[in-house]
Amino acid sequence: MKKNFRIALILSLVCAICAALIAIVNIATKKTIEANRIEKQEKALNELYDGASFKEVDLNSIDSEINENINKVFEVYKEEKIVGYIYNVEGKNSYGLIELMIGINLDKTLEDIVVFNNTQSYKQIVDEHISSEYVPGISVGEVEDIDIYCGATKGAKLTKELVEIAFTHFDKMVGDNND
Repeated sequence: MKKNFRIALILSLVCAICAALIAIVNIATKKTIEANRIEKQEKALNELYDGASFKEVDLNSIDSEINENINKVFEVYKEEKIVGYIYNVEGKNSYGLIELMIGINLDKTLEDIVVFNNTQSYKQIVDEHISSEYVPGISVGEVEDIDIYCGATKGAKLTKELVEIAFTHFDKMVGDNND
């Protein structure tokens, strides 16, 4: 009995020490991880609209239904004139997570898509599908016609859903004000 108690006490102590070490490492690296994420976000924004400036939209101030897949929305300005919006959207399925930065022009066409994070099992196939199917200039109607059967169907389907979510939100937010 004493032996089992002693073993349990030693194992509990080892677990407590490991948990404390993990917490210390997490605290020590938290700022660096966030700085790297912001740097990656800035790179993706500039990849979508080179030479533009960006202003994050307060999602709580928008009068439309906020979708849980939308992380952030940015207004895109060139020469102090709004030219489009960038949506940071993410979704998960049984194969992993996909996070995209989707640029939408005011004429309701796709500027481009940057894959921000992809943990899908068939990551490379999904990335190739995105780069070949979601070309600049396509409209939401053309997105609806994109074939999702590419060897990574669930990832392609999730991508299509995320792009459609961004277009739907864009349409609710901007509507016909810029036609």
